[in-house]
Amino acid sequence: MYLDANHIIKKKITFYSNNISNANQLNIAYGIDENFFLGCAVSISSILISNTNLEFSFHIFTNYLSCDFEKNLKLLSEQYKTNITLYLVDDLGLSELPTTKNWTIATYFRFIIADYFYQKIDKLLYIDADIICTGSLKELFTLPFEENIAYVVTDKDAIWWNKCAIRLDESKLSSSYFNAGFLLINLNKWHEFNINDKALELLSDPNKSKKFTHLDQDVLN
Repeated sequence: MYLDANHIIKKKITFYSNNISNANQLNIAYGIDENFFLGCAVSISSILISNTNLEFSFHIFTNYLSCDFEKNLKLLSEQYKTNITLYLVDDLGLSELPTTKNWTIATYFRFIIADYFYQKIDKLLYIDADIICTGSLKELFTLPFEENIAYVVTDKDAIWWNKCAIRLDESKLSSSYFNAGFLLINLNKWHEFNINDKALELLSDPNKSKKFTHLDQDVLN
């Protein structure tokens, strides 16, 4: 399955602050549908409230836009003097990938995001819209990647990791399994290791995808 994010973006709306600088800012991206408009706005607000001394550029990829959501983001941008960009996604090319009651097609927007920003910036923080920030993100600005593809956060405990290892027939997962809702991505390494292509190939295989209860999170692990 081939993904070209530059042809998937149908519309782009940017709310700029006059005072923002491109130097030393952290790019943060969300992939959502309309069910997470409120959560996304709250998540962005929590980051800005907890990090008044840092600069961010927020990127929201969605398959639906509403006037109210645009209005709220514009107000956020003006109030906190930050940069927020909306990307309207054509998700037709992802429509054959598996979904569940809890995970809609929007869960795959993180692949579009990683593809879109490759060669535009070096790193990107992808987070789910149900994440609230309660402290400083300063450390994320300077964490050294070295040869690593991403910084991630472990999910649950060793009992859960072992269950995932058995379910996915991958013994290495018994030592750790991460939550794909937080990915500080080294975009060059992500591309070098063909993460998008490999993930989408697994998801497109009906025989293999039957094991994926957590869809792209299982695949990325």
